[in-house]
Amino acid sequence: MAELSGGCLCGSIRYKIINEPILAYTCHCRFCQKDTGTAHRSALAVLNEQVQLSGKEIKVYTYKSDEHGRELYKNFCPDCGTTIALKTQRFPERQVIMMRNFRQSVTNRFNYSHVCGRSFSLGKFS
Repeated sequence: MAELSGGCLCGSIRYKIINEPILAYTCHCRFCQKDTGTAHRSALAVLNEQVQLSGKEIKVYTYKSDEHGRELYKNFCPDCGTTIALKTQRFPERQVIMMRNFRQSVTNRFNYSHVCGRSFSLGKFS
């Protein structure tokens, strides 16, 4: 696999993925919609040891899901607020890296899985 690297908007935090991701996915759950401000989150799931971080120390926001009761840990840059990764109580051995933060285009490199609690719907327009 060619190296994947990226970081936050201001450049204070950088990362490299050093092995093939577990999966690429798009999620339409309510948390992902609220967190991104869009209809979905596109991300790569990787084992924790596959990520090399450098730069400033990441800040963590803990969110307890109303849907399933488990905690989600949003890892973000303390300067610009860019979400770098999500970690979960359910899968502590892995993290989810946001696709939007990669230097390289990754959208055509992986087969995607679709996971969601519910699909996004635009509703009716008059």
